Amino acid sequence: EPTVVREPVDRGEYIRRLHAMAERFPGDAEVWATLSFHGEAEDRIAAARRALALDPAYADAWQGMAFALRRLGRAREATEAYARCREVAPTATDCATDLASLELAEGRCDAMLATGRALAAVAPDAPATYVTLSQALASLGAPREAVEATVRQRAAHVTPPSARAMHEGFD
Repeated sequence: EPTVVREPVDRGEYIRRLHAMAERFPGDAEVWATLSFHGEAEDRIAAARRALALDPAYADAWQGMAFALRRLGRAREATEAYARCREVAPTATDCATDLASLELAEGRCDAMLATGRALAAVAPDAPATYVTLSQALASLGAPREAVEATVRQRAAHVTPPSARAMHEGFD
């Protein structure tokens, strides 16, 4: 209710209610995984660890852990958490695109290209796949034609089709 019904959103109340739920349902991995996306980085890590203790294959908890580690500048550990997320949920795209963003920020463009190619193997229809690939190709100095062809592939996967022109202009 504090984030869906209220305008403006009351994030503090939302987090307070999540903590109350965690106290009431300490064995609910989903509550802990949700908490791993809110609050201070160390609190997020603790919440992710609680969720993962309950369900080691909970991809959202791995993603929350990785995001918190990244905020703390612990890129190597974040990369490992993203890898675990991708291992437990190989067809999910969010951990791969988050990892690619980290790789880009770290200047690891070869790794980003590999992540983009792996993403294309599991999510060939996802526009984010082609954003990742085009950014990696451009960062590695690929020919302009190759980058533009990848950008066009992204636009072809945008839905609804009426939104494609807007995305093409943005890209």
